[in-house]
Amino acid sequence: MHEIARAVSKGATPYITILQPRRTFEEMPAQHLANHIERMIDLTSMSVSFHAIDGNPVDVAYCYLIEKAIEDNAKYALCIEEDVVIPWYGVGRLLETSREFPEAIIVGVYYIKFGGVMISELDNEGRPQPIDPTPNTGLRRNIYSCGLGCALIPLEAIYKIKERFVDVPLFCVVPEGCWGDSDIKSIGQDTWFYHLAHQCGIEIICDTHVQCLHMELATGKYVAHPKVNLEDYITKIPIAEPLTLKDRERVSADYIRRMQAPEWNKDKGGKND
Repeated sequence: MHEIARAVSKGATPYITILQPRRTFEEMPAQHLANHIERMIDLTSMSVSFHAIDGNPVDVAYCYLIEKAIEDNAKYALCIEEDVVIPWYGVGRLLETSREFPEAIIVGVYYIKFGGVMISELDNEGRPQPIDPTPNTGLRRNIYSCGLGCALIPLEAIYKIKERFVDVPLFCVVPEGCWGDSDIKSIGQDTWFYHLAHQCGIEIICDTHVQCLHMELATGKYVAHPKVNLEDYITKIPIAEPLTLKDRERVSADYIRRMQAPEWNKDKGGKND
């Protein structure tokens, strides 16, 4: 009986590995994703693993987490950040789109707090512009840049990037003027990753059926498309009203206070929380 229980508990190779960088495990994330009993998104009939890490710069965290997905031999890595709320049916929809475009990275819609949609596409003249994020209006192709708050990444795409960019981190935050080069602008870990993907011919597609909330964890206030149906979301933190500009100073100050300073900046006054 003991051996049977161990064999069943070990389970199958994960179909999806959920990856979540955390600022601190002492803070409650917007959704519970760690185990199937309390999980707040529908992953019925899928084998799933979950990995999270806290207290690290975000690029370091993502590099660690993607290696865990590789160790698990998962088919997909699903990145869901701690303050992003994905609808109950969202993963199923992302998978449906991924099966239609098996080599692409599929992302959901979410917004910058106090800003617009966090996804841009190239216009006919090759200039980045915001996508039309209207819910349930199909796919947005030719994506130029977006965040990692809700991204379904085939592991085959990861292997393809790693094969071409040997010894290059998949995620990297680059400060303005890094390496003493005045031509280098500030680069986020998501922009860095999607640039590598584009260089490998990997398409990024946004599915407007998957609309996410970007939530302030302390209050439950959020930003999202005004037409989202709040009944589509299950959260650990009660959903409050939308964020307004009256909240901007408080939320921005909290974000900056808890940013993880990279190692290179510690001698210049940066410090980890």
